[in-house]
Amino acid sequence: MPNTLEFLRKDPVEIHSWPYWAVGATLKVRRLILSMTCGLGFLGAFLIIAVNPSIPLNWGWNTIEHISDPVPYHNYARSGAVAMAQSGPWLALATPGNGVVVVSTRSRVPVISTEGSVLDVAAGPEDGSFFSLASTQGVDLTQRDRWGWRRKSWLEEPASPFWKSARPFELDDVLFTELDQNGLFIAARGAGIARNRFVVSSGGVWRTRDWQQSDKLSSVDLGQIISTARGYWLSLGSGGIRFADRATLNEVPERSANMGAVSQLSAAKSGDWAAAVDEKDRDRHVAERHDEGIEQPGDDAGARGGAMG
Repeated sequence: MPNTLEFLRKDPVEIHSWPYWAVGATLKVRRLILSMTCGLGFLGAFLIIAVNPSIPLNWGWNTIEHISDPVPYHNYARSGAVAMAQSGPWLALATPGNGVVVVSTRSRVPVISTEGSVLDVAAGPEDGSFFSLASTQGVDLTQRDRWGWRRKSWLEEPASPFWKSARPFELDDVLFTELDQNGLFIAARGAGIARNRFVVSSGGVWRTRDWQQSDKLSSVDLGQIISTARGYWLSLGSGGIRFADRATLNEVPERSANMGAVSQLSAAKSGDWAAAVDEKDRDRHVAERHDEGIEQPGDDAGARGGAMG
């Protein structure tokens, strides 16, 4: 029988409390656990890179198909977003009621919301900058700096961005065009007259988005036109002769005449007089007398020779 005292003198043996620890201590099991850990880590890293556009290794698979506002009972779709653009890690939405709404691609929280109605938006010259087209046809630049976001006017809104013609017209309806340093003058049959303004500066002549329009003659049933040094003689489709000042395009009432529909219109290059023949082959002569008044002979056929001479 062994000596009890000798057994007690031996060092104690440490046994792990987890009974399966000995199984995990084998080389084969350790390799299996290591391979599973590496596989799960690789899969997690792959998913993070694929869905996070801010990571440089991102493949661009993550595309934004819908954007919503985390504020309860509100989203961007109901706000009527009409356009969206990306500039770096930022998205800008053009809305007709809330202006430009800028959000980060890493979240859905808006960082800035401007005022006014915006029709379109595009990326600006730098990351974190956007061009926006307002309903007034002005162009603003919304840009991020170290102090936050700021908006400034990049292109002033035109005073008259649209030509309010009597009717839509095509290229074949254009009767006369004239290009000078004041702009491009256009006269269209059945529409009227207007001028697309030019601006002269030290850098040259620049086309603007502003239309110079007449007080009465930009929306008329225009039949014929003659350009002179002082302005433009016009005949209307419904009848009558009108004169538009060259500088302002406004009608000069003293140089107008009422008559039937004009079949032929002629005028002096100086603009001092004009003569017209109506559909009934009757003449009307409109002339200036010493800058004091207008001579308008009768509609008799006998005046034809002096009028056209």
